[in-house]
Amino acid sequence: YTNSDVVSTMPLIGGDAEEWEGFDFEMFKVGRQISDAQVEKERTKRLLTRDLEVQVLINALHPEFADQHPNGDSWQDADSNWCFAYFCRRGVERCVDVYRDAYVWDDDYWFGGRKVSK
Repeated sequence: YTNSDVVSTMPLIGGDAEEWEGFDFEMFKVGRQISDAQVEKERTKRLLTRDLEVQVLINALHPEFADQHPNGDSWQDADSNWCFAYFCRRGVERCVDVYRDAYVWDDDYWFGGRKVSK
């Protein structure tokens, strides 16, 4: 379930293959309901930066990951509207949703980020 207009606003880092070498990507779970803005504060506290491209790739290469670790992230588009992408399993169906809407994340969701270089 995706909205192509929202997908086009995803903040992807991109770059050449050399930039994909030698970094750590970390997933974390806050364990409580959390707003979109609070997710970024939690990521910063862990010295991580959002990298949706890697998170999407992890979920694409390992779709079973979201079965036990529902995960996602949010961002603001050019008009400051909140957008989100999440990966999860509902019953027997694996889901990927990308929409424009403010979101309160349930306590079982995981988030990710690239380790900030020191």
